[in-house]
Amino acid sequence: LSSVCRLTLFATVRNGNKSLLPSLSIGPTIRMRNAEEARILSRRRRKRMRGPATTTLLVIISLAAFFVEVSNSLILQPPTVSRQSSVGRNSNIILEESRSTSLGPQRSSQSNDSKVREFQEIKRNVVQFLSKNEYDGVKEMIRAMTEYLQEADAAVSTEDKEELSKVVDDTFQVCYDRAFAPPYRGRAASDRVSLGASLIQLQLSSESLCEPYNQIPRKTLLSGLKALTGVKESSQTSHDLRSANAAFRVLQRLVTGVGVRQNKNSKGKLHESDFNRVLNAYAINGDMTMAHKVVALQERTPHAPSLSAVAYSILLKGYGRLRDINSIEMLLNRANACGVEADIIMLNSLIDAYVNCNDLITAQQIFHALRDPQQRDELGPEHQKLLDLEPCPVPNQRTYNIVLKGLAKKGKLQDALSLTEEIREHDLWDHVTTNTLVQAAVKARDFEFAEQLLEQYTEAPSNRSKGRHNNAEAYTTLIDAYSKDGDVKKAATVLKLMGDQNLEPNEFAFTPLIGVLGRKGNVDKARAMMAYMRRNGLKVQTVTYNALISGLVHKRNDLSPTDFNANVDHSIRLLKEMMQQGLRPNANTVSVILGALGKCEKPRVIEAMALVEKLDADRVISLRNAKVATSVIQLHGGAGDLRGALKAFEGIQKPDVTAINALLHACALCKNDVIARKTFKYYFSEESRRQVPDVTSFSSMITCLLKKNSLKGSMAAQKLYENMKYKRRIVPDNALVDIILKTLVESSRIRGIHQHEVRFIAAVLRDAEKMEWGEGQLEKRKMSINVVMSGRMADTWEEEANLFGLNDAVDTDDDMFKEHGWNQVDSGFQLWGKRQASVDDVFLRSKGWNSVDSGFRII
Repeated sequence: LSSVCRLTLFATVRNGNKSLLPSLSIGPTIRMRNAEEARILSRRRRKRMRGPATTTLLVIISLAAFFVEVSNSLILQPPTVSRQSSVGRNSNIILEESRSTSLGPQRSSQSNDSKVREFQEIKRNVVQFLSKNEYDGVKEMIRAMTEYLQEADAAVSTEDKEELSKVVDDTFQVCYDRAFAPPYRGRAASDRVSLGASLIQLQLSSESLCEPYNQIPRKTLLSGLKALTGVKESSQTSHDLRSANAAFRVLQRLVTGVGVRQNKNSKGKLHESDFNRVLNAYAINGDMTMAHKVVALQERTPHAPSLSAVAYSILLKGYGRLRDINSIEMLLNRANACGVEADIIMLNSLIDAYVNCNDLITAQQIFHALRDPQQRDELGPEHQKLLDLEPCPVPNQRTYNIVLKGLAKKGKLQDALSLTEEIREHDLWDHVTTNTLVQAAVKARDFEFAEQLLEQYTEAPSNRSKGRHNNAEAYTTLIDAYSKDGDVKKAATVLKLMGDQNLEPNEFAFTPLIGVLGRKGNVDKARAMMAYMRRNGLKVQTVTYNALISGLVHKRNDLSPTDFNANVDHSIRLLKEMMQQGLRPNANTVSVILGALGKCEKPRVIEAMALVEKLDADRVISLRNAKVATSVIQLHGGAGDLRGALKAFEGIQKPDVTAINALLHACALCKNDVIARKTFKYYFSEESRRQVPDVTSFSSMITCLLKKNSLKGSMAAQKLYENMKYKRRIVPDNALVDIILKTLVESSRIRGIHQHEVRFIAAVLRDAEKMEWGEGQLEKRKMSINVVMSGRMADTWEEEANLFGLNDAVDTDDDMFKEHGWNQVDSGFQLWGKRQASVDDVFLRSKGWNSVDSGFRII
């Protein structure tokens, strides 16, 4: 009945107004006009049937099926296949008709050559579909071929099945050759590799193919492994985690040999690079749990190579990106225990990891020990053992640039200049050195010196593509700095400087300027600049619109609530405009708009949810996207709706640390420390280690504990603060200092303050002295604390202050919180207010969303 139902639906679609039974009796060869029709028919075939009209149709189909069973005259004859069929032939439907007749007695009389010719014809159609990138049609036709073999298993002889299986296997191989061929960058490459991964799964799961055609050649799997770990949608995106998971499954098969077709001349031994490709894909995505599974697979495989310094370099890079300094040191101990000989690549990865963890001191110590072996005594034992090599690796160009990057991040321009003198002496200066030194100058806010560097060290333009000059990043950094400073004229001057250097600005050079114009409300000028970009052959991309939208909804002090609301409405119109121009909004676009809707004077939470649900329903961007879902969590948390925040959090398949932090902050805003404790323990405990917490994670949890406004809560907060510093080795930041000081001082007004809390405040202030503050900001905090403490726990505070030098001269006339300047520090915790009253779909209709056909679909 299933086969007849499919056949009836296909024949009905094809014949239009023709009656059902004549369609069945004629058994026509049905052609498809394009791949879209193939997808539509495939979806209809799989669609869950609902409604009274469908019920009536099923009754008719059942009667037709009964008529077919009782009347031999209505058994379909095998269709004939024309050699002149084009890409428009619906091979899927041909196979459906063949499938329905294969169980009849007339099917067995058809010759082997005829069946092979049919499959060869379908193979040719597959090739044409591949040439037009119609991947859905390719998958449907190949799936139909395998399903036909499975349903016709009893009626097809062994010899025929082998011949047909070989044709199907040849079709698979044609697709693999196309899918896994380089290049691997761009959306088209991502779709192509995704096709290959799905076909691997289809071939290996097929029970209808004869051996060895139900297995995949080893060479093909190795090509797939390379493609899956190398594919990137663009130069700005990281590797897709789904591709990494698919690559890991391929690697497992290569290790175990399950589903692998071994050739006589092929060797079963895997190379180290095969494991490292998958390891690197996970490390880049920050999924160190899966990275360790790759390591475990390599260590437990007898014929696999041993872990080398390359594998440890990849792991160090992954933990460095996560700023997990504890795991870095555990990894070093493991490397020393296993006798791994560190090369300069591994040592560079180690230095870079410490730089990413903001531990510049350790990074410099290792660097100095590489330059001068006599300075190894200053290192810890794990580092000394790692460098105990003869000969010891020598710093190279990348080593110097990594240390220079660390100095640039800290804004230590003078130290960076001293290091560049040494770089120049060793003739190691390159474009990375220039770009990094410009970043150091920008961080130190010495913009003029940054311009001088670009004038002096800009490389001569080559014959490369437009906008891909090696120093383009440095120019963009300076333009962005001027733009964030609000100096449009200076930013335009840097663009002119690029022209003077015979460099053509790329899209990203214009983006900061467009953003600052939006922030100043000059949308017309921003549009004029976008038009200028188009006239000069530059693409206005999603990131360009994102900059304009972000600038437009930037909340300025001079903006009235009415004006800000108008800007938010304008940002939504820009979102609609970019979609109409064929630009797909990304998670950043949606997150910025959601944040703006939440920051309105009367937070527009219901409207925000209506927008994001509309985008999800149109399959423009999924509500389960981690970044979008995180914004929704923040939205509900600010509105005091913890239930809504939890619902959004549960929709994330694998929450990252940002999403977890958003939920913790929502718990803090809703004063629910129970859920916060459970969440923190589940994801961040030493036992589970599902994610690595950062300073924001601890800030949110400490806030939640302090908001209990009890001695027990403040004691738990201090314990967590010390755990963060001494066990997790995470350095507190300015925002956390302000959270602790402000919350404890405010609670002291209500219930007084305990001696334990006084010591907690003193410890936090000691940490604050090690941080960078604006001029006079730390002094104001100290004055405010001294004023508060002098009337409460004066003796204890004086003892603590004198002991640690905190009791400097203070101005007791300071008006405490009115003048202490805490609002000058952006802690990152914005209160969006309470939930707005319910509104209907008028919002979406007013924005014209119901008339927008986005054309974007998530694969």
